[in-house]
Amino acid sequence: MITVAFCHEPIEAHILKGRLEAEGILTVLYNEYYVGIDWSMSIALGGISVQVHPSSEVEARSVLEKVYNGEYEELLAEEVEFSALPTCIYCARVDIDNIMWLSKASLINHFLLGLPLVIPTSRHIYNCKACRKYWIAHDMRPYYLSSYVVVIVLLALTLSLFVLAVGLGVQFIS
Repeated sequence: MITVAFCHEPIEAHILKGRLEAEGILTVLYNEYYVGIDWSMSIALGGISVQVHPSSEVEARSVLEKVYNGEYEELLAEEVEFSALPTCIYCARVDIDNIMWLSKASLINHFLLGLPLVIPTSRHIYNCKACRKYWIAHDMRPYYLSSYVVVIVLLALTLSLFVLAVGLGVQFIS
């Protein structure tokens, strides 16, 4: 097998593999699982190798060149309806950010307390980069009061354990 591309992300490697296989080129991903398990191994291993049979190398390289030049974007635009993308409710642009503050709170709790906090994150808070306005997507399932109570109690517990540990003289940084 001949390596025709290197990718540092499994998603990128699978997209290239899918495009090559759509063109009828048998493709193998090498080091895919190592990188999937531990992303820091990507640099050490040289990334995920996208490999093809030697007889298909020239055709694979021409397909990859078309991918990198964006020649398949028109084909994608014809097949996929982009109106499904969330748009700003004020200026109708699609250049928005999804703010997931509960996920960040659960991540902070996980590192401080050592216990993962699973919170349903079905409500999305969006920020438009163009008009700089925020809004909550009301078409999503709303949070229940119990979700807020659990978050507040666990964050208070985390803070109290941190204060207790500092009071006992525990050093966090040696």
